[in-house]
Amino acid sequence: MSNASNASNANVTIRPARPEDAEWIVPLGSRMHEFGPPPWRDVRVMDAAVAAQWARDLANPTPGSAFLVAEDALGSAVASCG
Repeated sequence: MSNASNASNANVTIRPARPEDAEWIVPLGSRMHEFGPPPWRDVRVMDAAVAAQWARDLANPTPGSAFLVAEDALGSAVASCG
């Protein structure tokens, strides 16, 4: 969405992520490193660390932090933010 008029017609709701959302959220962690890792880091190690942390956070949320899920009008997840 690129402008406010599109956003107002989107009918998207935001909710806290649930543990069962880990199935589709955790694999997105590798996208965090698509820009390329620093030369001294192994991207596979970085991806594994993000996946492990996100899985822990989704299973046992830490007070003061949250993963959020955007759902469309049909209840299908369309995005997450954590």
